[in-house]
Amino acid sequence: MIRLAAIALLGLLPAVARANWSNLKVGMDRARVAACVGQPLLQNHGRGGAEIWTYDRCGYIEFSRGQVVYWAPSKPEPHRQRAQLPVLVQKPKSVRPSAEVVAVRD
Repeated sequence: MIRLAAIALLGLLPAVARANWSNLKVGMDRARVAACVGQPLLQNHGRGGAEIWTYDRCGYIEFSRGQVVYWAPSKPEPHRQRAQLPVLVQKPKSVRPSAEVVAVRD
């Protein structure tokens, strides 16, 4: 049962995580591109058979008449690090009793 759940989860991984941009070649058709990098988030169609597929993290592929002519791979996930702000250390000012301070006795 656990194996079945693990296999099912593998199918749910985002296409970008499994994308292999290094296997793309000029002249590939749409089906081979989809097999390499998965389905795009957006598909824009233009005149004369121009088409652009857009992926997560700013990756895109340009087609002309159904074949790849150019691509720019998705950018890697940035390393998230907490911002480290400078620590300002100030010496506390010495507190002196003011002449205006009067002790009150009951």
